[in-house]
Formats: sequence, C-alpha cells, structure tokens
Amino acid sequence: MQSNTKCIVFSDLDGTLLDHFDYSFNAALPAIATLQSNNIPIIINTSKTFAEVVDLQKNLTISAPFIVENGAAIFFPKSYTSQCPDECIEYGDYWMKTFSQPRTAWIELLKREGKAFQDQFQGFSELTNKSIANLTGLSLEDADKANQRLFNEPVLWHDTPAKAQAFIDHIRSHGANVLKGGRFIHVGDFTDKGRALNWLTNLYQSASNTAIKTIALGDGENDTAMLETAHIAVQIRSPVHSFPILDDENFIYQTREYGPKGWAEAMNFLYQDLLIQNALITERQEKKYG
Repeated sequence: MQSNTKCIVFSDLDGTLLDHFDYSFNAALPAIATLQSNNIPIIINTSKTFAEVVDLQKNLTISAPFIVENGAAIFFPKSYTSQCPDECIEYGDYWMKTFSQPRTAWIELLKREGKAFQDQFQGFSELTNKSIANLTGLSLEDADKANQRLFNEPVLWHDTPAKAQAFIDHIRSHGANVLKGGRFIHVGDFTDKGRALNWLTNLYQSASNTAIKTIALGDGENDTAMLETAHIAVQIRSPVHSFPILDDENFIYQTREYGPKGWAEAMNFLYQDLLIQNALITERQEKKYG
C-alpha cells in the first residue's frame, strides 16, 4: 500500500466523474493530475462492474484500488500491492474483498418474488446488449461490460414512481437491499458505498499508521452512504435531479457545474482552500469510522 497517505478521494462515476449524457471525463483530467502528483489516491466507488472500471482506470491513468456494484466488492491491482490484503482472495490480476452474495441469488429472488410486478420491470439479465446500449447511450462493447455483473441485478422500471416504491418495499421485505441509481434500481445485498469506503480507509490507516481524511464525490441517492461516511461530502450537480438530502454533520460542498466540470470545480476548491493549508477538516467535524 502507499505510505504517508493523509487524504483519500472516493468518487462515483456516472453523473460525477463521467458526464451524465456522453460519459466524457476530460474536464476532470487536470484535477486528477494534480491529486496524483501529490500522491492522493483516487478510489472509484461506483455501481459499475469490474469489467467497466478496469477499462476506465486505464483511460483515466488511475491505478488505485476500486469499489464496484454499490459497495459489493473492492478490487486491488496486484501491481498496486503485491501482498494479498486481509480478508481478500485472488481474482486474476487483482485481490478481491467481497461483501455480497453473487448476482444469481438476486436474479432468483426477482423471478420468485417479483411476479406481481412482472410487467412493470426488466432485469439487466433479461436485456440484450443492444437494449442496454439504447437505454444508456453506451457502445455495444461497453453495454456488454455493463452486463458482466458479479454481485447485483439492475432493474429497469416501466411504471410510475409510486408503484416503483411498492415494488422496492416488496423486494426489501424478502431480504434484498434496493438502491436507486441514476438510471436503474439496483437489487442486491446489504452493501453500500459507505461501508466499502470505511473498510478500505481502515486498511489504509493500518498500513500507513497515519490518520486518514476522506473526501467523497457523488450525485445520486446511491451515493448517500458514501457521502455521509466521508469527512467531506461533495454533491455534484445533476441535470436530471436535485441534490439528495444528506446528514448535515458533514462538511458539504455542492457544485455549480455538472458532472466532470463539477468534479474539477470541487477538487480545485478543496485542494486550494483546504488541503494545501493542512486544514482538511476541523476537530468538531471529525467522524469516527464504525
């Protein structure tokens, strides 16, 4: 693991580091380079899949660990740490820490318990790559990667928000955790981005013997646990919904810009006004890791 780390940045992807409409990230690249030049790890914390994030990290020149499928698992590149972290197993060129049952468990639950709503939703596993591409604006190749899920099942809802809530309540009553993402309802285990952030932060803290401060950036409801767990919460303005309500004990920064422009705006503000002044957070804003 990296040593002498004092700050870690955790970032959502869709609508945050990636533009909601065209998935571009160019506006954030200078801010990413500034953080990397100062040895501040950028941890992707997303609802996306392992296959998607591996490619994105290459394009973003990020080599740190990353969190997938709404906190279901953490992957560590072996090039980043040659020693297998505690509680992890080998997964190809990565070490993997899981917090979830496999995707198949949730597909079976939806088939069994979703019958009363069967005309109102479709799971990702029922969709072709072409359908996923049409729904998301992804290429066919990227749509295939989006469907290579290991731990949860996204659901496309076709009916009203009120009926969606009835569906969510029903599925939750049968043992699933349900999170609303930017485009889909995610059915899976009782994992969240905040729990994964906590676990990884504690690992960094133990490895470096240094107090770690965390910044988290996100735009959607499924980012709430991550944003509320971090010392500093950055809410990225969305073109399609308002800012979700957060616990106001955190330092909260809400951007004026959207997507990667908002990401760069926030990181430039925090870096200039907080990090280089060594005033990331005050004692009264401190939160204990659970």
